[in-house]
Amino acid sequence: MERTSRLLNKIYPRRGETATPPAEHAEPLDGVVDTLFRRRDALGDHHAHQTLIPSMDDIQPFLQLRQQSEERLKPQTAGGVLSFIRGLCVRKEAEKLRPRRKKILIIGVHGWIPTKMLQTVVGAPRGTSALLCAQLKNKILEQERARHDEGQPLGFFEAERSNNPVELPEIETFGLEGAGCIEERVERYYAMLRESPKLSEADTLYVVGHSQGAVVALLLLGKLLNEGLLRDKNAGLLALAGIFHGPLAPLRDNLLVKYVEADAARELFELNRAFGDLGSRVREAAVSLLESQIRIVTVASWMDQVVPLYSSLLLGVEHPLVWRALYTDAHHYKPMDDAALAALFRFVLRLSNGRVVQEARELLFQLSDVLAGSLYQRGNPHSSIYDEPAVYQLLLTLMDEHRHLSSQKAVVHVDQLAQHEERPNPYTLPWTLHQTIRQLPASLMGPDYQRLLRLLPLWKPERKPLKLLRMQLAPLISKL
Repeated sequence: MERTSRLLNKIYPRRGETATPPAEHAEPLDGVVDTLFRRRDALGDHHAHQTLIPSMDDIQPFLQLRQQSEERLKPQTAGGVLSFIRGLCVRKEAEKLRPRRKKILIIGVHGWIPTKMLQTVVGAPRGTSALLCAQLKNKILEQERARHDEGQPLGFFEAERSNNPVELPEIETFGLEGAGCIEERVERYYAMLRESPKLSEADTLYVVGHSQGAVVALLLLGKLLNEGLLRDKNAGLLALAGIFHGPLAPLRDNLLVKYVEADAARELFELNRAFGDLGSRVREAAVSLLESQIRIVTVASWMDQVVPLYSSLLLGVEHPLVWRALYTDAHHYKPMDDAALAALFRFVLRLSNGRVVQEARELLFQLSDVLAGSLYQRGNPHSSIYDEPAVYQLLLTLMDEHRHLSSQKAVVHVDQLAQHEERPNPYTLPWTLHQTIRQLPASLMGPDYQRLLRLLPLWKPERKPLKLLRMQLAPLISKL
């Protein structure tokens, strides 16, 4: 029983004192949020060592690379010129309207909730949606106050700089609570939002989802869009460890999932099927949002014990308005093992976000298994991701800096998802990396690339998956 309890604490992120069932709808309460923040601060100083890959300083160079890449791909025809002029007019009109957008709605969507029987052991997880909202709200207010103190234009939320005290945006939060399967939660939350004046009054909408909640948030946004409830709104989705393409496949045979968990957990494995109905609906909703100029920021977690990298990063859908990052927790980052690996992921994510080399996305697929965690490992990287303030800053920075819209169509890579269901060929990884380096522009052979070349030959990992990766890359490393 003791071992089972320890295992359950690895799977479920929150432990409550009682087994009180979650409320159908609960607004974020100051007391709940303060308690959650105190618990986060009590974890220690290791949060100061957590980081994002790519880092916040890398965003602007990546955006420049992406814009240059899009310019090269843009057809030089009369239709292309007219399309460019129309887009320029739309952007200028959007800039005129942008300063008046001072009402913000933040929606938080928690992950799946364990069965009531298991809640007697691990407790009832409550307040995660409130924490997601509170983290993002604090970042918005912090960013606006910093701009005012520095004397910079307040940009995204403020009309103009004045000598009066800063007029901070009006921010409403809506923490969506309640267990259930994905479609069940989407319908319930849609009914709640449709009747709420908060949505109709907001100019800017942020939705933050974690785990199963990221999938729910994506489908919920798609439904709101189809019903015309997002018209004239600036919207963005932050997905933290989202299970877009399903959880780690070996968890399907876990005894807890098979015989103890509810349908909401077992349903997630339907997303592993590339041609399944649920997975198709998720990809269709993502395409609809992206082609409607709604930004999606996906953040995976280092050594996530529940979700593979390719699933968290939504690699099945490609579009300029998708941004991908990797969160690393100091508890699971070992310098001897992971310095070279982190440099490799930073290099690959640079190329993927910059949309410079197409093989970068394939590399992320092939490297996903290397970052798969274990249920028995120390800590809980699947859930510690939403305690990191930098992931919320990432969404705000991209919404502020990456204002230009994209008329490109989204591309769905369902064939790659289907191939990943089978056992990957170990010989394809070094070949894909070799092709990536061959196509690398000279402008990208800078410090990051040189650091990767310096670290790989010295890399002597200890963990078995990393040893296998080092062996796969040995022929290529010997020629670097």
